[in-house]
Amino acid sequence: MTMMNEGRAGSIGVFILTKNEEIFIDECLKSCRIFSKIVVVDSCSTDRTKEICQSYGVDFYERPFTNFLEQRQFGVSKLDTDWIFYLDADEKITPELEQEILKFSEGNTGDLLEIPRKNFVLGHWIEHCGWYPDYQSRLIKADTLQFEEKIVHERMQTTGKLAHLDWNPKAVILHQTCTGIGSYLEKMNHYTQLEADSYGANPPFKLTRWGVFSRSFGMFTQTLFHFKGIRDGFPGFIVACFNFITSMMVMIKCWEIQNSKKG
Repeated sequence: MTMMNEGRAGSIGVFILTKNEEIFIDECLKSCRIFSKIVVVDSCSTDRTKEICQSYGVDFYERPFTNFLEQRQFGVSKLDTDWIFYLDADEKITPELEQEILKFSEGNTGDLLEIPRKNFVLGHWIEHCGWYPDYQSRLIKADTLQFEEKIVHERMQTTGKLAHLDWNPKAVILHQTCTGIGSYLEKMNHYTQLEADSYGANPPFKLTRWGVFSRSFGMFTQTLFHFKGIRDGFPGFIVACFNFITSMMVMIKCWEIQNSKKG
C-alpha cells in the first residue's frame, strides 16, 4: 500500500504523533489522501505502528517522547509545505472536511482555520458535555505558525488572521476519544502528570482538602447539568466521571509535587 496523495491539495502537509497506535493509525492515514506530504513522529512504539505507517510511504521518524510541544515542533520542522495540518492518530477527517481544507488553502480568507470535531466514547458520539462542536486550530499557513508555550494541551497560533469554519455536521474531524476504559485511564494518567509537572509547585488553584473535592465534584455536575451531558445518556455519565477523576488526579499530583519539594 502506498500513500494516497492524488488529491489537488498542492502544498499542504500533515504531521501525526504516534505511540502504539496500530488500532487507529490505518484509518487516520486513509483519510490523509489530500495531503502532499505526511510526517509521522513516533515515540518508540512497540506494536505494528511503524509497519503500518511505512506501508503508506510516509516520512516516519522515531523520537523518544519528551513532551507534546517538543514532539509537535519536531514534526513541523520536517514539513516544507506552504500549509500545515495536524491530526492525532485516533482522528480522521471526513470527505466533506477535505473539500473545506482545499477551499481554504486555495483562497485568501485567513491564515489559521478552526475546525469542529466530533468526539466518541465507546463508539458513542458525545453531542453535549461541552464536547461539541469542540473547535480545533488545525490548518495553518506555515510562515505564520506559533505554538503556545505549554507542554500539554498546546494549540497552534497564527501571527496572521484566524478563520472559523462554518458549522457543518459533516465537515468535521472524527475523534475516537475512548475505545476502552483501561486504555483511557492510562492516557488520563499520562496527561494529568504532564499538566501537574507544568504547574510545578505553583498550581493555579488552592490545594485544600475541601477544595480538591469540591473542584472535582464541580467538574462532574457541570458536565452533566450545565453542559447537558445527561442528554448523552450513560456515555455522558462516563464523561462526567472522567472529568471528575481527571480534575482529582491533577490536584492530587500537584499536592504530591508541593509536598516533595517541602521535604
